[in-house]
Amino acid sequence: AFDAISNLQQDNRVRISSMQPALPILDLHDVSRTEVHSSLFQTMQEKLLGKVGSLDTRGLTKLLDRCFRHIGGDAQLRDVCLMIMQKLPKVDEKYLQHIADNQELYAACPAEVKRQIWQTNQSLFGEAVSPLLDQYIAEKDRLMFGTLTKEQDKKPTSFLSFSPKVRRQSNIVQELVSMVGTSQQLYSILCQFLKTLYLRTRIPHYCTLRADILMCLHEKVSPLSEADPCRKFAWCLDACIRAGCIDGKKSRELFTFLEQIEGGKELLVYVNDYYDHV
Repeated sequence: AFDAISNLQQDNRVRISSMQPALPILDLHDVSRTEVHSSLFQTMQEKLLGKVGSLDTRGLTKLLDRCFRHIGGDAQLRDVCLMIMQKLPKVDEKYLQHIADNQELYAACPAEVKRQIWQTNQSLFGEAVSPLLDQYIAEKDRLMFGTLTKEQDKKPTSFLSFSPKVRRQSNIVQELVSMVGTSQQLYSILCQFLKTLYLRTRIPHYCTLRADILMCLHEKVSPLSEADPCRKFAWCLDACIRAGCIDGKKSRELFTFLEQIEGGKELLVYVNDYYDHV
């Protein structure tokens, strides 16, 4: 048993020449080996994290290749691996798949890494956004069929009394926009989710959410909104709602946009139903 312990210590000890003479001295001061190794580990982690910030993509990739085997071990080493992945614009698919298959690692990884996983794993993206969509629908039903009292004046308010801008500031809309980030692929998948849910249920709140997400991206000057074919139509109708009327100029803009849509397309299914609803 003694030989086994000794061999284990030799095989796993910190291989720094100055450490061995220092350990007996630390023992005399009642500093446990656990404290010593924890302190060393913390110092090495800090140095590694500092180095990560100065590496280019090639250096980050090499470092990740060397340390990824430790991602399932100590939490401190895991954090180093996740930070490297967070800074990489493109993580190797084999690493993303390993994380996707491990619930604990998946839950711990930052949004930048999850977006890369979601782009190749729509089911995980669906699992992530579904609770938010359900929560959004439940809140809108509560507002539509009930009342909410404003704290400042104690007057009952309804769903229609909230301006589009206020609705776009909701935590759910902001979180969905944050989850998509700048990924055109994730934005398209989210829009497809909303379209499928609307066509299946005919619940108009999915149209509301689709429009609010688009206009939220528009306000953030996101390239995703620029690429959305419904942007100009949604922006125009949003302006009409704020003004409380559709003037001649806006009417012409709307008709011009609609004339460009080929027959049989469902391009405006969300936006049309959303504004019919409100």
